[in-house]
Amino acid sequence: MNHKQLACALVTAGLALGSGAASASTTWTLNGGTTMPALSGWYAGTSSASLSGGVVTGWDGGVGVKSDLSNEATSPNHALDNRDRFESLLLDFGPQEVKLDKVSIGWVSNDSDFFLLAYTGATPFSGSLANNTYANLLSSGWSLVGNYANGASTGTYNTGASVYSSFWLIGAGAISGSGVGNHDGKHDYIKIASVAGVTKIPPPPPPPGVPEPGSLALAGLGLLGLVATRRRWKSA
Repeated sequence: MNHKQLACALVTAGLALGSGAASASTTWTLNGGTTMPALSGWYAGTSSASLSGGVVTGWDGGVGVKSDLSNEATSPNHALDNRDRFESLLLDFGPQEVKLDKVSIGWVSNDSDFFLLAYTGATPFSGSLANNTYANLLSSGWSLVGNYANGASTGTYNTGASVYSSFWLIGAGAISGSGVGNHDGKHDYIKIASVAGVTKIPPPPPPPGVPEPGSLALAGLGLLGLVATRRRWKSA
């Protein structure tokens, strides 16, 4: 292996080790699963109203969110819905970063449209949506993964997610930069049965005496510079 090949190998190895890897796909059952993420419910009466904490409840078919209304214990209002309050479910995976590929809906009434957001902000997220509104989420570190118009059907839906995050928000209806609403003019009532995705695995620490990945990459770049300098000397 010549000097140039060695330098390229060092750069590649450093970048590969520093980027981490992804695990096999995992399914998290949200209604009583043993390894499910921490769940919290949120709701607001309008797009501009401050979000308040709701109650996550488990039912046949999955979990829903109860707001402050008196009819929230009856069907279909016990689900995750947007009838009188716009309700959403926050998933907290703790220190793990997850790419959420699938959302499974186990129960539907009337319509089953939902949206999915991932927190990708530079500022660490506190785990609480208090003092936020649906209208400002997309300008407060949350990224829209998709709005999904599914009709009135249960099933597992591919999200098309391309980002990793520790925090994900699933809400009834649709969301945009101006706030939330009904995707097609119908009220949505859904229960989330499970989610699935891949977890980013952080790179293992190097054994004693082995350079960090960043050091390998820097060493490779330095060696490339030395090779280029020697070539200029020879051609002079």
